[in-house]
Amino acid sequence: MFEEYDEYFAVQYTSSGKRMSAYNTKLNISRILQGEEKCSDRRKKQAVLVYPASAAWQYKQDLRRRAENENIAAGDMISEAEAVVRYHCFQNKGSVRNGLVRVIDIHKNNTDITMVRVDESRVKAALCHCIPVGGDTLTEKMLRYYMDKLARVKGDITGDMRSICALKDRSENAKLRMGKNRLKTDEFIFRSPKDNVRYLLRIFREDYNRMISEIMEMIFSADDKLLEKAGQYGYERPGTVILAGGMNGCEHCIKEVRERYPDASVLSYKCRDAAILGAVFPKSERGRMKWKV
Repeated sequence: MFEEYDEYFAVQYTSSGKRMSAYNTKLNISRILQGEEKCSDRRKKQAVLVYPASAAWQYKQDLRRRAENENIAAGDMISEAEAVVRYHCFQNKGSVRNGLVRVIDIHKNNTDITMVRVDESRVKAALCHCIPVGGDTLTEKMLRYYMDKLARVKGDITGDMRSICALKDRSENAKLRMGKNRLKTDEFIFRSPKDNVRYLLRIFREDYNRMISEIMEMIFSADDKLLEKAGQYGYERPGTVILAGGMNGCEHCIKEVRERYPDASVLSYKCRDAAILGAVFPKSERGRMKWKV
């Protein structure tokens, strides 16, 4: 089934497993494989390994070893930020003005802020900064929000790890529902393992947005420092900002980015698709584009 797609493919390892992408130039079809799905005869194909922009040298070596252990012929390697910008260039048929592109890639446990340099001959990361703020930060904020509500109705679970873990899982689900839908409120029934009492827990959109604003402010603060460093190297301010990662679909998150960078073109890409497709697009289109990689 996969044979008609496997002309090119990329491999991305994440905390949740492996993802693969392939692109067929004749059919003009892309295919995303997730988890542990297999592709046939992959030993004969040169894979592009995709890694986090802030990954250290040892991490990259570990990726190569893991690929070898799974009989994947690892050819090129590319950072997620560079791959996302490649995807952006491909979407615009190469008509991207020279200069810097700011990529804000929000992961589960951290955020990579990368300045990617684009010119007529290459797409290359220039500067990168990683901060310990990510999707889990929002989950923790929501967990504390619900715990405070429980404490006010004599359902305090402070110190009870079983109850806290159970509520954290429910907080993660509530975060995803609020992020993917335009809900004014979200609510669920929580049965506390501590006292076996059922509680109705509710979060309002304004409180959810406030937490996002607090997280984005921490990201923007780190970006200001990176932008100052970029200025010291003589780089101009980025004219394009790409928001990627787990919170890129949240409307309030996008709104915060647009308000922060009013003079820049702000785009939002689903990082999983954009990164792994961006890793293989230029290879399949080599010679057609005005830019090379």
